[in-house]
Amino acid sequence: MPPNPLAVAVLSVALLTGSAPAPDSVDTRLERRIPELMERAGIPGLSAALVKDGRVTWTGAFGVRSRETGDPVTDETVFQAASLSKPVFAYVALRLAERGVLDLDRPLHAYRPNPRMDHAPRTRRITARMVLSHTTGLPNWGGDTLELFFDPGTAFRYSGEGYVYLQSVVESLTGLGLAELARREVFGPLGMTRTGYVWEERFGGDATVGHDDEGEAGGLERPGEPNAAASLLTTAGDYARFLAAVLEGRGLGPRSRRATATPQISAGKGPFIGDASHPRIAWSLGWGLLRGGEAPSLWHWGDNGDFKAFVAGIPDGGTGVVYFANSSDGLAIAESLVREALGIDHPGPDWAGYEAYDDPRS
Repeated sequence: MPPNPLAVAVLSVALLTGSAPAPDSVDTRLERRIPELMERAGIPGLSAALVKDGRVTWTGAFGVRSRETGDPVTDETVFQAASLSKPVFAYVALRLAERGVLDLDRPLHAYRPNPRMDHAPRTRRITARMVLSHTTGLPNWGGDTLELFFDPGTAFRYSGEGYVYLQSVVESLTGLGLAELARREVFGPLGMTRTGYVWEERFGGDATVGHDDEGEAGGLERPGEPNAAASLLTTAGDYARFLAAVLEGRGLGPRSRRATATPQISAGKGPFIGDASHPRIAWSLGWGLLRGGEAPSLWHWGDNGDFKAFVAGIPDGGTGVVYFANSSDGLAIAESLVREALGIDHPGPDWAGYEAYDDPRS
Protein backbone atom coordinates (compact mmCIF):
# COMPACT_ATOMS: atom_id res chain seq x y z
CA MET A 1 0.00 0.00 0.00
CA PRO A 2 1.43 3.41 -0.92
CA PRO A 3 2.12 5.73 2.02
CA ASN A 4 -0.60 8.13 3.04
CA PRO A 5 0.60 11.61 1.96
CA LEU A 6 -1.13 13.26 4.92
CA ALA A 7 0.48 10.88 7.41
CA VAL A 8 3.89 11.49 5.86
CA ALA A 9 3.39 15.24 6.10
CA VAL A 10 2.31 15.05 9.73
CA LEU A 11 5.26 12.80 10.60
CA SER A 12 7.67 15.13 8.83
CA VAL A 13 6.40 18.16 10.73
CA ALA A 14 6.60 16.26 14.01
CA LEU A 15 10.17 15.20 13.32
CA LEU A 16 11.18 18.71 12.32
CA THR A 17 9.50 20.21 15.35
CA GLY A 18 11.03 17.69 17.69
CA SER A 19 14.52 18.10 16.29
CA ALA A 20 14.58 21.90 16.40
CA PRO A 21 16.30 23.05 19.61
CA ALA A 22 14.35 25.45 21.78
CA PRO A 23 15.83 28.94 21.83
CA ASP A 24 18.06 29.60 24.82
CA SER A 25 16.58 31.70 27.60
CA VAL A 26 18.25 35.01 28.38
CA ASP A 27 19.76 33.70 31.60
CA THR A 28 21.14 30.64 29.82
CA ARG A 29 22.75 32.86 27.21
CA LEU A 30 24.24 35.09 29.89
CA GLU A 31 25.61 32.15 31.87
CA ARG A 32 27.42 31.03 28.75
CA ARG A 33 28.40 34.44 27.40
CA ILE A 34 29.53 36.31 30.51
CA PRO A 35 32.56 34.07 31.24
CA GLU A 36 33.64 34.51 27.60
CA LEU A 37 33.37 38.29 27.88
CA MET A 38 35.21 38.31 31.21
CA GLU A 39 38.08 36.24 29.86
CA ARG A 40 38.54 38.42 26.79
CA ALA A 41 38.38 41.64 28.83
CA GLY A 42 40.50 40.35 31.73
CA ILE A 43 37.81 40.78 34.40
CA PRO A 44 38.43 38.66 37.54
CA GLY A 45 34.95 38.76 39.07
CA LEU A 46 31.44 39.84 38.15
CA SER A 47 27.90 39.61 39.48
CA ALA A 48 24.79 40.25 37.39
CA ALA A 49 21.01 40.14 37.70
CA LEU A 50 17.97 40.29 35.44
CA VAL A 51 14.59 41.91 36.05
CA LYS A 52 11.38 41.04 34.22
CA ASP A 53 7.80 42.05 34.92
CA GLY A 54 8.82 43.90 38.05
CA ARG A 55 10.73 41.10 39.76
CA VAL A 56 14.23 39.67 39.88
CA THR A 57 14.24 36.58 37.67
CA TRP A 58 17.91 35.60 37.66
CA THR A 59 21.21 36.32 39.39
CA GLY A 60 24.61 35.08 38.34
CA ALA A 61 28.02 35.07 40.03
CA PHE A 62 31.22 34.59 38.05
CA GLY A 63 34.93 34.49 38.73
CA VAL A 64 36.76 35.45 41.90
CA ARG A 65 36.56 38.16 44.54
CA SER A 66 40.34 38.48 44.50
CA ARG A 67 42.96 37.04 42.20
CA GLU A 68 45.24 36.75 45.23
CA THR A 69 42.93 34.55 47.29
CA GLY A 70 40.88 32.88 44.56
CA ASP A 71 37.74 33.17 46.69
CA PRO A 72 34.71 32.86 44.39
CA VAL A 73 32.13 35.55 43.73
CA THR A 74 28.71 34.50 45.03
CA ASP A 75 25.23 35.98 44.78
CA GLU A 76 25.90 37.51 48.21
CA THR A 77 29.18 39.19 47.26
CA VAL A 78 29.21 42.93 47.95
CA PHE A 79 30.65 45.22 45.27
CA GLN A 80 31.29 48.95 45.13
CA ALA A 81 28.42 50.40 43.10
CA ALA A 82 30.28 53.65 42.29
CA SER A 83 27.91 56.08 40.53
CA LEU A 84 25.04 53.62 40.65
CA SER A 85 24.78 55.28 44.07
CA LYS A 86 23.18 58.28 42.37
CA PRO A 87 19.86 56.76 41.20
CA VAL A 88 19.30 55.36 44.69
CA PHE A 89 19.84 58.78 46.25
CA ALA A 90 17.59 60.38 43.62
CA TYR A 91 14.85 57.94 44.67
CA VAL A 92 15.30 59.09 48.28
CA ALA A 93 15.15 62.76 47.26
CA LEU A 94 11.98 62.25 45.20
CA ARG A 95 10.26 60.49 48.10
CA LEU A 96 11.15 63.41 50.38
CA ALA A 97 9.85 65.88 47.79
CA GLU A 98 6.53 64.03 47.63
CA ARG A 99 6.12 64.46 51.39
CA GLY A 100 6.95 68.17 51.23
CA VAL A 101 10.26 67.81 53.07
CA LEU A 102 12.24 68.98 50.03
CA ASP A 103 11.18 71.40 47.27
CA LEU A 104 12.89 70.36 44.05
CA ASP A 105 12.81 73.93 42.71
CA ARG A 106 13.83 75.90 45.78
CA PRO A 107 17.48 77.03 45.74
CA LEU A 108 19.57 74.78 47.95
CA HIS A 109 21.28 77.87 49.35
CA ALA A 110 17.99 78.73 51.06
CA TYR A 111 18.17 75.43 52.91
CA ARG A 112 21.89 75.23 53.59
CA PRO A 113 24.60 77.54 52.21
CA ASN A 114 27.70 75.82 50.88
CA PRO A 115 30.93 77.55 52.00
CA ARG A 116 32.79 76.14 49.00
CA MET A 117 30.56 78.27 46.76
CA ASP A 118 30.26 81.50 48.75
CA HIS A 119 32.53 83.36 46.31
CA ALA A 120 30.17 82.71 43.35
CA PRO A 121 26.72 84.32 43.77
CA ARG A 122 25.17 82.48 40.83
CA THR A 123 25.63 79.14 42.65
CA ARG A 124 22.81 80.30 44.91
CA ARG A 125 20.40 79.47 42.08
CA ILE A 126 21.21 75.74 42.18
CA THR A 127 18.20 73.54 42.99
CA ALA A 128 17.64 69.85 43.71
CA ARG A 129 16.13 69.44 40.25
CA MET A 130 19.36 70.77 38.72
CA VAL A 131 21.45 68.42 40.84
CA LEU A 132 19.45 65.33 39.86
CA SER A 133 19.57 66.27 36.16
CA HIS A 134 23.25 67.35 36.21
CA THR A 135 22.53 70.93 35.14
CA THR A 136 24.18 72.73 38.08
CA GLY A 137 27.32 73.69 36.16
CA LEU A 138 29.45 72.24 38.96
CA PRO A 139 32.48 70.03 38.24
CA ASN A 140 32.37 66.30 38.80
CA TRP A 141 34.79 66.71 41.70
CA GLY A 142 36.51 69.85 42.91
CA GLY A 143 38.76 71.30 45.58
CA ASP A 144 38.23 73.69 48.46
CA THR A 145 36.33 76.10 46.22
CA LEU A 146 33.95 75.15 43.42
CA GLU A 147 33.68 77.01 40.13
CA LEU A 148 30.80 76.81 37.67
CA PHE A 149 31.24 75.90 34.01
CA PHE A 150 27.99 77.66 33.05
CA ASP A 151 24.95 79.32 34.60
CA PRO A 152 22.90 76.81 36.60
CA GLY A 153 20.10 75.19 34.65
CA THR A 154 21.39 76.06 31.18
CA ALA A 155 23.33 72.96 30.08
CA PHE A 156 24.34 69.41 31.03
CA ARG A 157 27.56 68.51 32.82
CA TYR A 158 27.89 65.42 34.98
CA SER A 159 28.64 66.30 38.61
CA GLY A 160 29.24 64.30 41.75
CA GLU A 161 29.72 67.52 43.71
CA GLY A 162 26.10 68.46 43.12
CA TYR A 163 24.94 65.20 44.68
CA VAL A 164 27.15 65.73 47.72
CA TYR A 165 25.72 69.22 48.18
CA LEU A 166 22.14 67.92 47.96
CA GLN A 167 23.06 65.15 50.40
CA SER A 168 24.10 67.75 52.98
CA VAL A 169 20.79 69.57 52.49
CA VAL A 170 18.72 66.39 52.83
CA GLU A 171 20.61 65.34 55.96
CA SER A 172 20.00 68.79 57.46
CA LEU A 173 16.28 68.72 56.63
CA THR A 174 15.67 65.23 58.01
CA GLY A 175 18.15 65.17 60.87
CA LEU A 176 19.36 61.80 59.60
CA GLY A 177 22.62 60.72 58.02
CA LEU A 178 22.32 59.31 54.52
CA ALA A 179 23.12 55.76 55.63
CA GLU A 180 20.14 55.66 57.99
CA LEU A 181 17.86 57.67 55.70
CA ALA A 182 18.45 55.33 52.77
CA ARG A 183 17.86 52.32 55.01
CA ARG A 184 14.46 53.70 55.97
CA GLU A 185 13.41 54.95 52.54
CA VAL A 186 14.86 52.30 50.23
CA PHE A 187 16.83 49.36 51.60
CA GLY A 188 14.33 48.28 54.24
CA PRO A 189 11.13 48.62 52.17
CA LEU A 190 12.66 46.91 49.13
CA GLY A 191 14.35 44.07 51.00
CA MET A 192 17.90 45.13 50.07
CA THR A 193 19.55 43.28 52.93
CA ARG A 194 23.18 43.52 51.76
CA THR A 195 23.30 47.18 50.78
CA GLY A 196 24.57 50.32 52.49
CA TYR A 197 26.20 53.68 51.86
CA VAL A 198 28.90 52.87 54.42
CA TRP A 199 30.85 49.74 55.28
CA GLU A 200 29.17 47.29 57.64
CA GLU A 201 31.11 44.49 59.29
CA ARG A 202 28.58 41.93 58.08
CA PHE A 203 29.81 42.58 54.52
CA GLY A 204 33.32 41.41 55.38
CA GLY A 205 32.82 37.71 54.87
CA ASP A 206 31.81 38.11 51.23
CA ALA A 207 33.07 41.36 49.71
CA THR A 208 35.29 41.88 46.70
CA VAL A 209 38.43 43.91 46.10
CA GLY A 210 39.18 45.87 42.95
CA HIS A 211 41.77 45.02 40.29
CA ASP A 212 43.82 47.62 38.42
CA ASP A 213 44.86 47.91 34.76
CA GLU A 214 47.50 45.23 35.30
CA GLY A 215 45.01 42.87 36.92
CA GLU A 216 46.58 43.30 40.36
CA ALA A 217 44.26 43.00 43.35
CA GLY A 218 43.95 45.92 45.74
CA GLY A 219 43.00 45.97 49.40
CA LEU A 220 39.50 45.77 50.82
CA GLU A 221 38.06 49.28 51.08
CA ARG A 222 35.71 50.14 53.94
CA PRO A 223 34.05 53.53 53.37
CA GLY A 224 33.10 55.08 56.70
CA GLU A 225 31.40 58.23 55.40
CA PRO A 226 28.36 58.08 53.12
CA ASN A 227 28.65 59.73 49.73
CA ALA A 228 25.42 60.04 47.73
CA ALA A 229 27.35 60.03 44.47
CA ALA A 230 29.73 57.13 44.93
CA SER A 231 29.89 55.12 48.18
CA LEU A 232 27.06 52.59 47.78
CA LEU A 233 27.97 48.96 48.54
CA THR A 234 25.56 46.34 47.23
CA THR A 235 24.96 43.05 45.46
CA ALA A 236 23.59 42.54 41.97
CA GLY A 237 20.45 40.96 43.39
CA ASP A 238 19.80 43.84 45.78
CA TYR A 239 20.30 46.47 43.10
CA ALA A 240 18.02 44.52 40.77
CA ARG A 241 15.32 44.74 43.44
CA PHE A 242 15.75 48.50 43.40
CA LEU A 243 15.66 48.56 39.59
CA ALA A 244 12.46 46.50 39.57
CA ALA A 245 10.83 49.00 41.93
CA VAL A 246 11.86 51.94 39.74
CA LEU A 247 10.61 50.30 36.55
CA GLU A 248 7.25 49.61 38.20
CA GLY A 249 7.12 52.98 39.96
CA ARG A 250 6.85 51.39 43.38
CA GLY A 251 7.41 53.77 46.26
CA LEU A 252 6.93 56.86 44.10
CA GLY A 253 3.86 58.92 43.26
CA PRO A 254 2.75 59.67 39.68
CA ARG A 255 4.68 62.94 39.44
CA SER A 256 7.93 61.36 40.59
CA ARG A 257 7.46 58.40 38.28
CA ARG A 258 7.09 60.78 35.35
CA ALA A 259 10.14 62.77 36.46
CA THR A 260 12.21 59.59 36.49
CA ALA A 261 11.29 58.73 32.90
CA THR A 262 11.01 62.23 31.38
CA PRO A 263 13.98 64.07 29.84
CA GLN A 264 15.00 67.20 31.73
CA ILE A 265 17.95 68.02 29.46
CA SER A 266 19.63 66.65 26.36
CA ALA A 267 23.02 65.11 27.14
CA GLY A 268 24.09 64.13 23.64
CA LYS A 269 27.51 65.82 23.84
CA GLY A 270 28.84 63.54 26.55
CA PRO A 271 29.09 63.70 30.34
CA PHE A 272 31.62 66.52 30.34
CA ILE A 273 30.64 68.31 27.11
CA GLY A 274 33.21 66.41 25.11
CA ASP A 275 33.30 65.09 21.57
CA ALA A 276 30.66 62.39 21.93
CA SER A 277 27.60 62.72 19.73
CA HIS A 278 24.66 60.60 20.82
CA PRO A 279 21.52 62.68 20.32
CA ARG A 280 19.30 59.94 21.80
CA ILE A 281 20.83 60.39 25.26
CA ALA A 282 19.16 62.70 27.76
CA TRP A 283 18.90 62.94 31.54
CA SER A 284 15.91 62.71 33.84
CA LEU A 285 15.89 63.15 37.60
CA GLY A 286 18.50 60.63 38.63
CA TRP A 287 18.82 58.54 35.46
CA GLY A 288 20.27 58.64 32.01
CA LEU A 289 17.65 58.14 29.31
CA LEU A 290 18.05 56.45 25.95
CA ARG A 291 15.27 58.00 23.88
CA GLY A 292 13.56 56.69 20.78
CA GLY A 293 14.26 53.40 19.09
CA GLU A 294 12.33 50.25 19.82
CA ALA A 295 13.02 50.26 23.56
CA PRO A 296 13.56 53.61 25.34
CA SER A 297 15.45 52.87 28.54
CA LEU A 298 16.70 54.17 31.86
CA TRP A 299 20.39 53.61 32.49
CA HIS A 300 23.47 54.57 34.49
CA TRP A 301 27.11 53.65 34.67
CA GLY A 302 29.51 53.46 37.60
CA ASP A 303 33.28 53.98 37.78
CA ASN A 304 35.25 53.88 41.03
CA GLY A 305 38.52 53.16 39.28
CA ASP A 306 39.05 49.47 39.95
CA PHE A 307 35.30 48.84 40.21
CA LYS A 308 32.86 49.31 37.34
CA ALA A 309 29.09 48.89 37.03
CA PHE A 310 26.25 49.32 34.55
CA VAL A 311 22.47 49.21 34.76
CA ALA A 312 19.77 49.53 32.11
CA GLY A 313 16.03 49.05 32.32
CA ILE A 314 13.11 49.26 29.90
CA PRO A 315 10.00 50.60 31.65
CA ASP A 316 7.70 49.26 28.93
CA GLY A 317 7.71 45.62 29.98
CA GLY A 318 9.66 46.07 33.19
CA THR A 319 12.83 44.37 31.96
CA GLY A 320 16.34 45.27 33.01
CA VAL A 321 19.87 44.16 33.75
CA VAL A 322 22.55 45.25 36.20
CA TYR A 323 26.09 44.06 36.69
CA PHE A 324 29.09 44.85 38.88
CA ALA A 325 32.71 44.05 38.04
CA ASN A 326 35.83 44.18 40.24
CA SER A 327 38.08 45.41 37.44
CA SER A 328 39.21 48.71 35.96
CA ASP A 329 38.20 47.19 32.60
CA GLY A 330 34.72 46.26 33.77
CA LEU A 331 32.87 48.56 31.39
CA ALA A 332 34.59 47.13 28.32
CA ILE A 333 31.85 44.50 28.11
CA ALA A 334 28.83 46.70 28.92
CA GLU A 335 27.55 47.04 25.37
CA SER A 336 27.84 43.31 24.69
CA LEU A 337 26.24 42.31 27.98
CA VAL A 338 23.29 44.70 27.57
CA ARG A 339 22.78 43.50 24.00
CA GLU A 340 22.70 39.90 25.22
CA ALA A 341 20.34 40.68 28.10
CA LEU A 342 17.94 43.21 26.60
CA GLY A 343 18.41 42.87 22.86
CA ILE A 344 19.28 46.54 22.35
CA ASP A 345 22.38 48.36 21.16
CA HIS A 346 23.20 50.79 23.95
CA PRO A 347 25.46 53.79 23.21
CA GLY A 348 25.83 54.74 26.89
CA PRO A 349 29.31 53.28 27.48
CA ASP A 350 30.65 54.87 24.30
CA TRP A 351 29.01 58.19 25.23
CA ALA A 352 30.75 58.03 28.61
CA GLY A 353 34.12 57.36 26.95
CA TYR A 354 34.59 53.61 27.44
CA GLU A 355 35.87 51.46 24.61
CA ALA A 356 34.62 47.92 24.15
CA TYR A 357 37.20 45.14 24.48
CA ASP A 358 36.83 44.38 20.77
CA ASP A 359 36.49 48.00 19.67
CA PRO A 360 38.50 48.48 16.44
CA ARG A 361 39.66 51.84 17.79
CA SER A 362 41.50 50.20 20.71
